[in-house]
Amino acid sequence: FGSRCGFGSSPPPPRALLAMKAFIACALAAAALASVVAAEQPCCQEKCSKAGEQKYWSIAESLFDKPHCGECCMNPSEYSLYHFFEKNLTKSMEDNPCEVLGYPKYDSTVTHGFGLVSITLDLYNLPDEVAILV
Repeated sequence: FGSRCGFGSSPPPPRALLAMKAFIACALAAAALASVVAAEQPCCQEKCSKAGEQKYWSIAESLFDKPHCGECCMNPSEYSLYHFFEKNLTKSMEDNPCEVLGYPKYDSTVTHGFGLVSITLDLYNLPDEVAILV
């Protein structure tokens, strides 16, 4: 019982401690980015209204395995930061990329992340019924 941990073991080596701290920091960052805050009104329909911002989109699975298309307006200089967390993030050539990609049904507006690393986007769903032409 003479050790710092109280179980007779020696403290972890400095390298292991550093790796553990890095893992905890990454886990906290991921949890922060996974936080979602919903809004009542769409934020990003049509052309971006703020000077210097451009339209971006991404298609990803939701928590319930339902694909969503998300579109947002952001400064192109922030692309690499958000692309790090959202690998499907793509610069749009359209003002309404989700509709063009077959996701016409507005679902919600959410903010992912918090503080300096947060972004608000509109989520769109596939149509309720998709006609399959044979």
